[in-house]
Amino acid sequence: MNITQRTKTSPITLAIESAIGKGSLALFHGEELVGLSPGGSDVSRAEHLIPSIDEVLNEAGRKLVDVDRIAVSRGPGSYTGIRVGLATVAGLAAARNVEIVGMSALEALLQSGNSEESNMFAVLKLGGSDLAWQSKVSGEFSDPEIGSVDDLLKAIDGTAPSLICTPEAVEYEALTIAASKISITDEALAFYIGRAAIAGRVTNSSEPLYLLNRRRNPGLF
Repeated sequence: MNITQRTKTSPITLAIESAIGKGSLALFHGEELVGLSPGGSDVSRAEHLIPSIDEVLNEAGRKLVDVDRIAVSRGPGSYTGIRVGLATVAGLAAARNVEIVGMSALEALLQSGNSEESNMFAVLKLGGSDLAWQSKVSGEFSDPEIGSVDDLLKAIDGTAPSLICTPEAVEYEALTIAASKISITDEALAFYIGRAAIAGRVTNSSEPLYLLNRRRNPGLF
């Protein structure tokens, strides 16, 4: 990505998603995307996250001291990845005065969708056959859930919602048939997390969002 050097006239937002796949990073100058790492450096690993952040900042001609806001996913996804992201952000916040916005990646996707849609589901592919989803019906958010594609189809229950999901989540033909419309994310998840933080349209929380498929892992808690 070719980055043009800019005078800082708008807040700098760093977005971190470290719980899905290899994770991703996004950097915004105001509302403009100026840096993106789709996860090739495996930012879900603690030893790689800070060097990857430095790389994204350097490509944009910025330093960590220039960052005004850090947006971070609190889940769902791998337990280790969630902890890595939240702990790293907590450490960065302790080192300097910076705004922290923690959010569910599912809510960030829902807030990026068409506001006129009355029935939306955000869907993420997790490990194995697990899917995570959350709905937004008439402006009201459901609780996030986890399960198989059959569990998700039961949650949809013939309502033909609009789906917004990662490309991996639409490999199930039954899911595509059940939806009235499917929007596939064309950017890394960190992009949507950053945009949601900038818009101020998400619930700000640093509480980890751990989802456990109890059918597949009974009796763990």
